[in-house]
Amino acid sequence: DLWGLGPELLLGVIREWGAVGGVLSHQWDVGGSGDGDINLTAINYFYAFFLDDGWQIAAGPSITYDHTRPSGDRWTVPLGFGVSKTAILGGRPWKFQLQYWNYVEAPDAFSAEHQVRLSINPVVSAPWNRGR
Repeated sequence: DLWGLGPELLLGVIREWGAVGGVLSHQWDVGGSGDGDINLTAINYFYAFFLDDGWQIAAGPSITYDHTRPSGDRWTVPLGFGVSKTAILGGRPWKFQLQYWNYVEAPDAFSAEHQVRLSINPVVSAPWNRGR
């Protein structure tokens, strides 16, 4: 029951070989009825290297720094690797992605050490690309 608000900055580059970049954000609590505080900095880095036939090597984990936790327990740092495939099914493009994240830094003993992510998403056109 807390509300957070803060700035966000996206930096990235898209080339014929792929895309790399990151989103830097920070949030503070600005209201709500819940107990606790929000003071969180995050970097969502991403990369995708294009291969043949719709395949990619890609991942997009988020590194976080929680300013409200005790010193020494503030960082969450995953390193990610993944593969994805974009394919046409039923006339619509779909993206299938499998990622593995290894947490090289985590705030406490109950934090994740590893994560496997499977995502299946329809690929939709951006509204500003309609009619092209």
